[in-house]
Amino acid sequence: MASDAYSEFEWREMVYEGTEGVRDVLAREKVTCYIGFDPTASSL
Repeated sequence: MASDAYSEFEWREMVYEGTEGVRDVLAREKVTCYIGFDPTASSL
């Protein structure tokens, strides 16, 4: 299990590129992310 969100994303191979400093921001702040779909949609 990863120790932080960014490490978890990397472990799951969900990170292709990232802006410098993203890991630090995720470690110290609550961040809202857009995932590209509506998980409440009936088509899911």
